[in-house]
Amino acid sequence: MMRSFMKDAEGRELFFRGGPFSRPWLIEDVATGERLVRKRTRMIWLWLLVALLVSIRFPGSLAHRPPVFFAVLGVLLIGGWVAERIAYFGEFRALPRAPRRFYPRCYFEGLAGQHTEGGLFALMLLSLGCTALILVMLLSGTYPVSVSLTCLAFCVVAAASWGYALRLKMGQRQ
Repeated sequence: MMRSFMKDAEGRELFFRGGPFSRPWLIEDVATGERLVRKRTRMIWLWLLVALLVSIRFPGSLAHRPPVFFAVLGVLLIGGWVAERIAYFGEFRALPRAPRRFYPRCYFEGLAGQHTEGGLFALMLLSLGCTALILVMLLSGTYPVSVSLTCLAFCVVAAASWGYALRLKMGQRQ
């Protein structure tokens, strides 16, 4: 969650709502930063609750029906995007934007700065473990190929992101 909040080279607090390819907002005071952290925390808990409810409602059957899987995935992604727009609308109207986008490397350097090498390594291994599990399911034909490839793509991107942050972190100590 805290990877959304980073500091730039001048020490200004930044809030990246859309990840490494977004143009961040400048957080001008501590109260605003704390309010955004609380909202971000609530949004993450809401996402987890929705994911739990969906998994309870469609236990296992969702992955075996690709049209339903992709419809639910689309609704969740679009719904999450809309929910974040609504949750942060008032905040972002009052906050200035950074004058430019940052290179993704800057984002991942900030991410690396927020975790230990061991933590980054563990998160990368977790993502690689998920990747391996999905590859086994893909090769065994347990789930439809389209569903498996979509899940595989998410895990590979996560593993690559954590691995890149780890590489940057290890490069900082040299």
